[in-house]
Amino acid sequence: MEQVTTQTDCDAFTAQASAITEGIGKFKAPSSMLLGETATVQLAIGAQGGPDPTPILNNVPGATQTIDQPKIGRHMVAELSGEGFTVTPTGPQQQELPPGSNAVWSWAVHADTQGEHVLVLKTSVQGKGTHGHLVTLMNSTLNTQILVKVGPGQRLMNALSAMPVWLNALTAAVAALATLAAAVFGLLRVLKKREKS
Repeated sequence: MEQVTTQTDCDAFTAQASAITEGIGKFKAPSSMLLGETATVQLAIGAQGGPDPTPILNNVPGATQTIDQPKIGRHMVAELSGEGFTVTPTGPQQQELPPGSNAVWSWAVHADTQGEHVLVLKTSVQGKGTHGHLVTLMNSTLNTQILVKVGPGQRLMNALSAMPVWLNALTAAVAALATLAAAVFGLLRVLKKREKS
């Protein structure tokens, strides 16, 4: 059932929109990944004058980007997406940001496709209505480029899989001949032993 927005809700949303401020944001993601690799990507957001969110991300490898004066409010949502990746949130995407505190979001990002790809981070400030429902008041996005590379082992597998059909058939035939030759030599040895005895 669709939620009806009342005048009271409109007034509440207007008040919450006017309370939106500029905060501090840090986003940590790798600049490159290997094809098939999974990396942890994190976002930390806090209020200006509050605790620095940077130390929260120290245990995550990658480059830390400063988000230029992100818009923050009491209710925040952060979503991560990107073509060429499988992105799985490892925590709630909707969080409360009490005054003077930090909020942290985390995702597991799996590299599915080789090449240059872009992760898109979307953050939203939400307003809360009188019945507890949330509506988006303001959005912002951050694009991060990641190079997905192929490792040496993967290169070899790709080269083998790209070999022409005739070459694969020739390789199989050589292997079969080698097996046959080994069997013939083995039989000859057995026959020679019988002759000597």
